[in-house]
Amino acid sequence: MTTAVFAAVAGVLGVIAGRLWDTRSEVARWKRDKKVLSYGGLIERYDAVLWAIWGIAAKNIDDPVTSLIEQQPIDTNSSQAWTSWTTALGVVWLHGSPDVVSAATNVDRAMAGLYNAALTKKITTAEQWIELRRPTHVAFETFLEAARRELRLPLVPFGFYTDFNEPFGF
Repeated sequence: MTTAVFAAVAGVLGVIAGRLWDTRSEVARWKRDKKVLSYGGLIERYDAVLWAIWGIAAKNIDDPVTSLIEQQPIDTNSSQAWTSWTTALGVVWLHGSPDVVSAATNVDRAMAGLYNAALTKKITTAEQWIELRRPTHVAFETFLEAARRELRLPLVPFGFYTDFNEPFGF
């Protein structure tokens, strides 16, 4: 009889312990999934804002290469791109670690500087565009590294943009 009681208690405790462990694992997976989605959303919107800034800057650049690129269908609706970016940045602020949030905020500040340079017509050559967007790309790569570290992914031994030598590589 005592053996049966111990077996029943052990079974119930096993079920409870298993459920607690399963709940913890599920919460951890949910949090990681939220981080991945929020980081992916920011990455997606980064490119949209960069193209919107390029659309503004390209109007002040007069050279053959820029003219060809300008003829490509570019969505230059910067207010829509910035609104989408700000929403994605807010989601990163909700789900990201302090390191990732800090890196994302640095991308935001760098893009704001590039945007202001485009608006104030400080970008008048393709070379200036390449030079002035470099801090934005570096900040973006730092964000990618911080996100990979937080998600426990191995770091990549080269840059997403900074190792890319094509002048108009976005």
